[in-house]
Amino acid sequence: MLEQVRLSGRQIYFITFCLIISSSVLSGRTVIKEAKQDAWLVILIGIGVNALYSIVLYRLGLRYPHQTLFQYSEKILGKLPGKFVGFIFVLFFLAIGAILLRTTLDSLTTTLMPETPPIALEIIFLLVSTYAVYAGLEVLARLSEIIAPMVFISLLLIIFFNANWIDLDKLQPAFQLSPSEIISYSLLPSGLFGLSIAFGGLMAYHNDPPKALRSQLGGVITGGILIMLLLMAYISIYGPSTGPKHIFVIYRLAQTVRVGDFFERFEAVEVFLWISGNFVLSRFFIT
Repeated sequence: MLEQVRLSGRQIYFITFCLIISSSVLSGRTVIKEAKQDAWLVILIGIGVNALYSIVLYRLGLRYPHQTLFQYSEKILGKLPGKFVGFIFVLFFLAIGAILLRTTLDSLTTTLMPETPPIALEIIFLLVSTYAVYAGLEVLARLSEIIAPMVFISLLLIIFFNANWIDLDKLQPAFQLSPSEIISYSLLPSGLFGLSIAFGGLMAYHNDPPKALRSQLGGVITGGILIMLLLMAYISIYGPSTGPKHIFVIYRLAQTVRVGDFFERFEAVEVFLWISGNFVLSRFFIT
């Protein structure tokens, strides 16, 4: 089925955007704890590292057209080493899919349904996931076109509705980290954003491969900058010392959204969209 799949640039953009956003939700707490006011700089480095990943994979994709990372690894490294590398990537994607599924269930039981038995949610997700994998990559790509714009708009609304609480003085002092600390602390966002290595498989199905890099870089940069703005908004409201106290940093931001007496509980919407994005990604990695 996958051999007949053709993805548009827009679909690759949205898949990459969902990948960056969903994989970074849980990292916000750690990044703020370590980098504090320089969290934005750490995220910026992560964006740059993954832009470099994307360029390398793009060049390889053009050199080996209509082949995935798993296929041209054998041509570059040889049959046995190439299969070994491909096996490592398979384990990596399966592990990421399992982690995303687990964090999705944890977020549900922690925030919205604490009394629901985890096994009930696991069975539901397993059944829906089985159907999604059977449907194939193209269906998941189309689903990302629906979910990604809603995620993007909801995160922008979180920043907008919290604007009155933002105190930019809490972002000072900046540039307090040494070069070695910056490199060390940037490993986490670089690794999570590194899920964009999935581009090595997506490019083979792009309907116009020479234009694939623009879509990939767009998703990486848009998702990375949005995460950076959200972390800056959190620090400017709660301060850098409060970050470790909140497991879900973006969820906490969503909780503070209040518009008069009629628009509240925005965090429920955010959790739903984040779970939807995680569902697309976890099924994508398993597919």
